[in-house]
Amino acid sequence: MAGIPPLAGFFGKYYIMSSALDRGLFVPVIAALSLSVATTYYYIRIIRTLWFEGAPAVKTPIVLLSYHQRVLLSTLSGLLWIVAPFLPVLVTAFDASIFSLTLCGDISSGQLLVYFDLLAAQAAPSRFVLH
Repeated sequence: MAGIPPLAGFFGKYYIMSSALDRGLFVPVIAALSLSVATTYYYIRIIRTLWFEGAPAVKTPIVLLSYHQRVLLSTLSGLLWIVAPFLPVLVTAFDASIFSLTLCGDISSGQLLVYFDLLAAQAAPSRFVLH
């Protein structure tokens, strides 16, 4: 990206800049060259740090999760990326099926509320205390 002379990046920039100068596009060429100089400065800083300065003292890493926990977390996050695009479709299909059941008269609205109360009781049993 910096365009170091013996490499292809340099020749690519050279040919693009020379053809732009032939067409009279001075402002874009000046902008591209100034940005190239700025990026080269940052690349040189990284190279100077890597080759000429000593490496900073390395602290021992803190491992918060075991290997198996990290594998499980990676697998679950990958599955989430696979399943997540279909979640709105599944929720909409569930809502549509409940709506069609109440519309057709198969389930009354009172039965539907009892059904959802039972689902909520299964999800959080400590909230519902029977006397």
